[in-house]
Amino acid sequence: MSKNAEDNQIVLRSRVEVKSHYSDYREILRFDFWYFCAYCSMTKIEATGIGFQIDHYYPRKHKPELTHEYSNLMWSCARCNSVCHAPQIALTALVDYGNAEHQRTKEDK
Repeated sequence: MSKNAEDNQIVLRSRVEVKSHYSDYREILRFDFWYFCAYCSMTKIEATGIGFQIDHYYPRKHKPELTHEYSNLMWSCARCNSVCHAPQIALTALVDYGNAEHQRTKEDK
């Protein structure tokens, strides 16, 4: 990751050991996202009754090779995870995949 891209990140992710299943990253994701939804910034306290989930930025059906990749995982409230995410967050602000041409669309859900 370039120095400039690192300076522009919204979420500074922990260095993690590779895990065999994406659900094993749950506690690390919660910590890295400061217990806030990656999309609407709702906290767990504000989301009483809604719950939180692990979201795949690139949907599993389109990028199955990223299913268990930590950099593709987001901490999300259930409401945001069930709809096309608004507001859209520039991908380069979250993870460094080298470019920002990949934007999530309603068809991706």
